[in-house]
Amino acid sequence: MNQPSSDEHTKWKEFWDKQAKEEEDIHKAVRGERVFSDQVHAFHDLRLLKLLAPKSTDHILDAGCGLGDHILLL
Repeated sequence: MNQPSSDEHTKWKEFWDKQAKEEEDIHKAVRGERVFSDQVHAFHDLRLLKLLAPKSTDHILDAGCGLGDHILLL
């Protein structure tokens, strides 16, 4: 099996670093790093709690689709 050259490795690293930066920027936009983000998140949390209405005897699965901040809320 051929090993990638140093130049190929650098190109792949640059590609994935760029992808990660773009994902980070998208994540910031989606997570609300804008004006009123605290109010938006508070409203969202209240709506989520009202929708789920969790009881102390409920079991809740965090499927790992996010940062886990909702599991702390619940």
